[in-house]
Amino acid sequence: MLAKRLCVLFSCAESCRLLTGAFHVIYLLSTGIELRYLFLLQATFSISNLISEIYSIRLTAVIGPRWALIMGVNLWGLYFFLCLFSPNIFILVFAYAVYGCGFSLVNGSFEQWLESCIINNNENKSSSIDYMRMRRKYFSLLNVVVGFVGALFVSLSNSYYIAYVASAILLFTVSYFLCLIPYVETPKKINCNNDKTYKATQKDNIILDKKTSLYFLIAIITSILFMPILHLWQPLFENIYSGEILGFSIETAMMLGLVFSSYNLFNFIFNHITIKIKQHQKKWIDSNSSIFSVILLSLSIYATNNNFILTCLLFSLSYCFLSQIQIIHRSRAIVFWSDEKINQVLSYSNFLSRIFTASIWLFYFNFLQNGSYKTMFSVSILCLILIYPLNYISKKINN
Repeated sequence: MLAKRLCVLFSCAESCRLLTGAFHVIYLLSTGIELRYLFLLQATFSISNLISEIYSIRLTAVIGPRWALIMGVNLWGLYFFLCLFSPNIFILVFAYAVYGCGFSLVNGSFEQWLESCIINNNENKSSSIDYMRMRRKYFSLLNVVVGFVGALFVSLSNSYYIAYVASAILLFTVSYFLCLIPYVETPKKINCNNDKTYKATQKDNIILDKKTSLYFLIAIITSILFMPILHLWQPLFENIYSGEILGFSIETAMMLGLVFSSYNLFNFIFNHITIKIKQHQKKWIDSNSSIFSVILLSLSIYATNNNFILTCLLFSLSYCFLSQIQIIHRSRAIVFWSDEKINQVLSYSNFLSRIFTASIWLFYFNFLQNGSYKTMFSVSILCLILIYPLNYISKKINN
């Protein structure tokens, strides 16, 4: 089945880029980069993604979601090669710009390609949620292995560099296997030589009604809440473990690898369960994910008294519910909009999200000191509290 093959391979691509996920921040810090400059790099990523998003919609319309996804995966591979030049801040800025371009191409392309596979398999579009859960399940299972393998590479080589070389090679390999999956529909072409025609088409396709506006608002808040959770969780655990940010050590790599594998193992089990349970139970989890996320994330940051095992457990559980928020939000684009609108809705959603995340990263870069990363987690908790009523309103509008 093409949809399943696509989910498996894209999960492999996402996992390959997270081979260094357990220790990427610590690697950059160990080369001499200050923590505040990580905010600048993340802002670069967001700005690059923002600018390239303008052209990725047009490019995807011309070459189709298949080649857009493959190009994006190859740019991910280039990013990991460029990270080997740390602490050269200029090359790192370029690397994060490349990474942002890769994400702009990938964003929406996978969902559009998946949707065409579902339709050609004569399945209901609502099954996209289960395919998204399947992809998240494979992604989490692979990351359990990837977290351990990445830490093992570092431990055996006594260096972080081997993991970055392996990530680049694996991503280029996965992009080759993606080329072997056919795109079962002819991509809809847009005459980009006629700007008036293109703009008119865009205007006809995107209507800023209540449903679309609310979708964009939830996307912005979701992006902000995931900023520290996805990018800056490592210093939180290393401070618990050692009391300070260390340079390279095998103990640090293995400890962070354990945390990374732990929350992905929990996420794999959780997604496996949510695929198997009954529909009304799935709806209950979907409705209450943000509430459980607020409770568990708050406890993991503020109520564990620096207990490593307890923090790891609570953080892993909170990540399970946080991932559901992402799954539900992205799958709604497939359910609510037609084939030709999916990529555009997701791209515009990503475009708006990057405006806000870039601004906030730059704010953190200018005003937060190196030890103030817990402030970002507090912002994430506030965003989670806002998401619950917004999701409720979204359901009412679309029913």
